[in-house]
Amino acid sequence: MNCKQHGAQVGPPLRRGVTLLELLVVIFIAVLLAAAATRLMRPALENSQVREAGRILSTMLGTARTQAMETRRSAGIIFIPSKTNASATMDLAYVLVPPPYAGDSLNSRIRIKTAPAPVAASNPPAAVFTVEFPQADAWTTQVALGNTLQFNHQGHIYRVDAIDTTDAANPKLTLSCTTVARWPQQTATGDPGMTFQFSRSPKRGSAVPVQLPLGSVVDLLGSGVGDGSFAPNFTQPVMVTFSPSGQLDMVYSSAYPQGQKVSQNVYFLIGRPEGAGNSDNLKDLRSVWVSIVCQSGLVGIAENAKVGAGSPDVALPADRKSARRLAATGTSMGG
Repeated sequence: MNCKQHGAQVGPPLRRGVTLLELLVVIFIAVLLAAAATRLMRPALENSQVREAGRILSTMLGTARTQAMETRRSAGIIFIPSKTNASATMDLAYVLVPPPYAGDSLNSRIRIKTAPAPVAASNPPAAVFTVEFPQADAWTTQVALGNTLQFNHQGHIYRVDAIDTTDAANPKLTLSCTTVARWPQQTATGDPGMTFQFSRSPKRGSAVPVQLPLGSVVDLLGSGVGDGSFAPNFTQPVMVTFSPSGQLDMVYSSAYPQGQKVSQNVYFLIGRPEGAGNSDNLKDLRSVWVSIVCQSGLVGIAENAKVGAGSPDVALPADRKSARRLAATGTSMGG
């Protein structure tokens, strides 16, 4: 029998293609599924970024502490504020305290040529001194504002608040003293003067700053010493340094522009950029704390704790203390 007469197909069967409409439907469904998956994964991704930022900061602080102990020179971290938000830090850099400056030779002495001239209404008390350095000493390249000065390696420590070199032969230093002001007296005729030592401020290294993961910042308004806040601004970056013994050494902030030794732990709040400068990161249980124990210098990471009562307010010390309570007790972060 002839197969052709009965309409039987000869050869392989014909395959039908995908129409443009069907392809568009498939693509549309794939886009919807991807969008839904992104929304579900976003909180976990943001949380991982914040936690990774906490680990980076903890590691850098630990490295700075180790460097201070190995080099026998104070070392630490500077928190570089964002260009648009002084409360948000995304870039961190190492700092090292230069060796003290005591002149360019073993025989360097400083002479005070006039009696101290107190600065009216100064707090802390300050006075202006006309001084004389050895002519060969390049002190102008070594001494800067904020340095501290001690004479004869004993007695009171003075802070350099102003330097006037208008008269190169008779430079003037404005010195302040946070304790009871006992000013050094004018050097007597024939007296060679006093030995001196300027302790200098931390200096950034040449290395490129370390950037925190995108979507995470150090919230400096929520961070601070004890129950306090750093009250950040653009002119005075926050810095912390460790001493050669490994202890927390100095803290620099708007409240301590020349540096201050503190007797309480230091806390850094890690959160999201949009929450820096308000209370959002303090409210968010996904935020984490990086803390430095004052006495030992040890660094830890802890979860953000829920504030005990009411809505947390970053301006209230009680709310900051409540949010930091896990960090204060040394409870380590898991995961």
